[in-house]
Amino acid sequence: MNNLYDLIHLAVLATLGESFKLSMILSQVALKNSSLNNPIFIPNLIYRNLLAVCLVFYLLSEIFLTDNVSGFIAMGIGCLFMANLKEFHYWELLRFPAFAVYYLLQLIGGMGYFYLGICQLSQQSLLIAQGLILSYLVGLLSLYLLWQRHKFSLTK
Repeated sequence: MNNLYDLIHLAVLATLGESFKLSMILSQVALKNSSLNNPIFIPNLIYRNLLAVCLVFYLLSEIFLTDNVSGFIAMGIGCLFMANLKEFHYWELLRFPAFAVYYLLQLIGGMGYFYLGICQLSQQSLLIAQGLILSYLVGLLSLYLLWQRHKFSLTK
């Protein structure tokens, strides 16, 4: 069963690039519909790169190291997910419904990894934490497919 969990983390790693592109596109659409003059949104690439490196370290620690090491890395991944949210704390972005859903999905991913770390450190069941991470993946995939289908052509 542990190999299935590793595949979930590998899928999160694979979706980081598309998640970054989706945040760029959603923010551009949200800012285009705002009342600001020539708004520009540039997300921080450092968080995405740190998340990718930490996820690789997490996968390697799951295979080769004890749960205590994996737990601390998982908590770090959760903190990185939530730290990435600080650049989305603008009313012009959050009032766009698709961007608010994206924000909520990032928050769920961060809480899932943080709780996964707590569960691994305290030797509890990982089922709820893995469910949160899987719901993050399903929600992100759904939002991306919805974007590809409808292109969110919302205007004022």
